Amino acid sequence: NKNVYQVEAQVCADLVGLELIGQNVLLSCVAQLTDRCMGALKFASIFNDQYVQFLNQVENSLVIALPDYSGKLDIPHIISEDPRLHFCIIANEFFAPETNNNKIEKTARIGENLSIGQNVYIGHNTVIEDNVVIGAGSTILHNVVISKNCKVGKECLIKSGSIIGQRGFGFQRDSSNIPIS
Repeated sequence: NKNVYQVEAQVCADLVGLELIGQNVLLSCVAQLTDRCMGALKFASIFNDQYVQFLNQVENSLVIALPDYSGKLDIPHIISEDPRLHFCIIANEFFAPETNNNKIEKTARIGENLSIGQNVYIGHNTVIEDNVVIGAGSTILHNVVISKNCKVGKECLIKSGSIIGQRGFGFQRDSSNIPIS
C-alpha cells in the first residue's frame, strides 16, 4: 500500500486499531504538528494548551494525540498512549517512498569496491570509504562517515552525523564527571 497519495483517516485509525474521532478526512501527506498544511497526518506527544488552540484552527488534518487531548480537539483525531509510534506506523504504510532504485545524493563521496544492496539511500555530504558493504533497504542520512571495510546490515538506519568504524579512545570522566578526551 505504499505511495498511496490519499488515504482516509478511518483507514489510518483501523491500521493501528484505534478509534477515529471526528470527520473521515482525506490525508495526502505527513507534517510537523505546527505546520498549517491541510490533509496532513500529525502527532502530539506532549500536551500543551497552545497546541490545542493551534490544532483546532487547522482543518482537514488528522492528529494522533495523547489522552490529555481528549475532549479538547474539534478536528479529526485519534487518541493514543503512544502517538509517535502510531504516527510512524501509518506514515510508513501510506506515505513512505517506495523505490526499486538506490539514491545517492550528488554531494556524497563514495569509495571503491563497494557492495550496495537494493533500495539504499545515501544522504548529502556522506563519506563512504573503500570496501564497504551496505545491506538492502538501508538508509544512511546526511553527514555520515563510514570507514573502510565496514559492513552495514539490511534495513539499517544510520542517523545524521554518525561515524562508523573509526577507532578511538573514548572519554574518561574526571572526579566532577566531566568527559576528558
